[in-house]
Order: sequence, then structure tokens, then C-alpha cells
Amino acid sequence: MAYSEEGFDGLDDFMGEAAEGLAGAAPAPVDIEPNYDMPAIIIALMAEDWVFFQPGEIAWNGTNHEMRGIQVNAERASLLVRFVNCFVAGFESIQEVVLYLNSFLNVLEQDQDLVVSRGLIAPGVRKALPEGPLTGMTLATLATCGAAFSVRLRADDEYVVLFDARLGAGIPAFFSLVARMLWDMRWMVGPSQGRPFTVTFLSTRNLDADEYLGQVQSPVAGAQRCPGTMRVTEPPAIPLPKGPGQQG
Repeated sequence: MAYSEEGFDGLDDFMGEAAEGLAGAAPAPVDIEPNYDMPAIIIALMAEDWVFFQPGEIAWNGTNHEMRGIQVNAERASLLVRFVNCFVAGFESIQEVVLYLNSFLNVLEQDQDLVVSRGLIAPGVRKALPEGPLTGMTLATLATCGAAFSVRLRADDEYVVLFDARLGAGIPAFFSLVARMLWDMRWMVGPSQGRPFTVTFLSTRNLDADEYLGQVQSPVAGAQRCPGTMRVTEPPAIPLPKGPGQQG
């Protein structure tokens, strides 16, 4: 792989230079010009409050998660198709956008390497998840939790992921999971299939996420040091810890 996974002790060491001072004051705002490709648009629809889910609309059926409903922000509905077409042309209706969103989430749900048992996840993050383990679908839909994470495109094949530090500390292998999620989503878009890309992770703090996420006092087993910029040339391996939590 083109990046390393290392252990750490404490949130300050975890965040390092990527988010200096996170254990105390919130990080400074990050100013990045909005730009999106199809994977970034899918996350933006959720992170930027174009769509959201009511309780029970992302549901665990005992085997996997499925999208049983979705809500479109009524105040922004008239602009949704125009927003998407500004970056990825060809959409004619809200229904078409929702179908694409659902298809991407379903593909993520099928990737078993994106599955993390609930017992491995910090309670402060677990409270934001629906029933069942963390899966590709519920990883992506964490973006609806007050923009707990979001994705933007800085240039072709160069992503910036803004994330709440509680996700990095509270989910084992969080950075590898997000990189693999992007790999999977790019596989659905012909020209980007299998093409290397980079992901730069920047810690930010959106106070809206506090409604969904609780405190994470210390990193969970298997939490990764923030890699800064990661180059992805193949589907990232997910280094999960061994132990009883895997069955939780």
C-alpha cells in the first residue's frame, strides 16, 4: 500500500499536525472551493443537507442495510437538480438523483471489507448508527449527521475529506475505510475505475454533529493516526483489531 497504518496514544497524537489543538479548542475553519465529481456529489447530497433520513429509513434486515425511505430538504428541493448538474450533467429530476444515490449506497453495502462490528466502535460514534454493524452504507450516511464528514474534489483524482475527529478516534481504520469507500464509488464511474487517486484528510468541527455524536475520550483499538495525504493505487486493506468486539 502507498500509506501506513500506525497506532497512537491519545487524541493529540492521533490528530497530529492535521488538527492541532483538537483536544481543546475547535480547529480553524477550512476554506476549500466547492468542486465535485460523482462520488463527491453523492456524499455532498447528504453532508450539505440536500437530503436526509428519518429514523428507520436506513434499516438493518438482519443481513445488510437497505434504504427504505429518504427525505429531500423542501427548502432546497427546487435547486437540487441544478446543483448536481453544475458538476455532473445529465440529471432531469429529483427522482433520478435519488435513484443514483441509492445505487451508490447499495454498492457500498455489498463490500464486506467495509463492515466493522459495533463492538469495535466507540459509544459516542455508535449512537449515530442505525441497528447493525458499520457497513458501507452506514459509513457513507454518517455524512448526514451534521456533516460529520464531507468530500470535495480539489482537482482531478484529488479528494479532500473534512472529518470530525470523533470519527477518526471512534472507528477503527477510519481513514482506510473512507479511502476504500471512495475506491468503490469511483469503480461505478467508468473513466475512474481502478485509476489511482489521493485523499487529503483535514479535521474540522461542525457543531451540528454534536446532535448525533457523543464524546470519544480516547481512541478505540485499531484507530489510525491521521495520514494527512494518502495515495490510493488499489483497494485499501482494512486493518481491524482482533478480539471480542468483532462479534459485538
